[in-house]
This record gives sequence, C-alpha cells and structure tokens, in this order.
Amino acid sequence: MYNLRQEAQKTANALLYAANVNKPPIRIDNIINWLRKNLNFNITIFKSDQYLNYYRLSGQLMRRGQNVWILINKNEHEVRQRFTLAHELGHLLDAYQVAHMTELTRNHNPERYANQFASELLMPAELVREEWSKFSQELYPQSCNSSYQKFSMYQMKLWAIVLMN
Repeated sequence: MYNLRQEAQKTANALLYAANVNKPPIRIDNIINWLRKNLNFNITIFKSDQYLNYYRLSGQLMRRGQNVWILINKNEHEVRQRFTLAHELGHLLDAYQVAHMTELTRNHNPERYANQFASELLMPAELVREEWSKFSQELYPQSCNSSYQKFSMYQMKLWAIVLMN
C-alpha cells in the first residue's frame, strides 16, 4: 500500500545519500548541483516578490523538459525560503517519479508529498536522532534532568542549526 510519508522520506534520504550530504547543516546548493550533474536538470532559481505576493505564494516551480525554474518569494524569512526551495524540489522529484510509475494511487497528494519531502530533506530523521544523542550526552548540563528541559534545549539548538544556514 502506498504511504506518502514513507515515499517522501525514502526519496529525500536517497537524494541526501547520492549527493553525499550526511551531516548538518543540510546544504541545498550541494543537492541542486547534484541534480544538475546527475539528473541533467538545468535548474535556475529566482527570488521575486511581485508575482508571488499577488497570488500569495511562497514559491512556484515551472518545468519544460530538463529546464527547471524555481521562483522563491524574497519577502519571506530566509528559513521559510529554504523550506520553500526544498518543497519545490519535492515537486520536481515527485513529477520525475510519477513519470516513471505505471499508475498513480488515489492517496497521492502532491502538496502533502512536497511538504513531507522538504521536511525530510532539511531535517532527516536519522541525522536529527544523531544530533539529539550528541546533545543529550555531551551538551546538557547536569541540572537539565527533565525530558521537557532537554527537549526545550534541543529545540533551541536545532533552530540554531537551521538558522545558521
């Protein structure tokens, strides 16, 4: 049975592995370069505002053959722009996969897939677990003894990793 979350995770993990991205921070530019080189996509990224603001969009992907244009709303926060770029790459790879499928299931929702893909690409579960393990073993003070305190501290450190990009 088709599981959207698992498919998005599998695709994101395969892409991270193929692009040799195996530690934080996740460098989207390395991933895009890998897509250019290995899947022969001619990807161009534009930061714009007028069109995207008018239609209240964070981003949009347009494709003709191997030529891919990704519009990103430059008025949004840098972290949001990063997620949007990963989201649009999810659409690109979803379409690539769909073109090679024999049939599409009724459970497939392109927007949910792209969101899940972006989440898995930017915060891969295995890397998050590894970072959590490092933080919990090395960086937590002894006074931080409750799970809530550890999780709050973890959230702050995780946001620091995301924002440093």
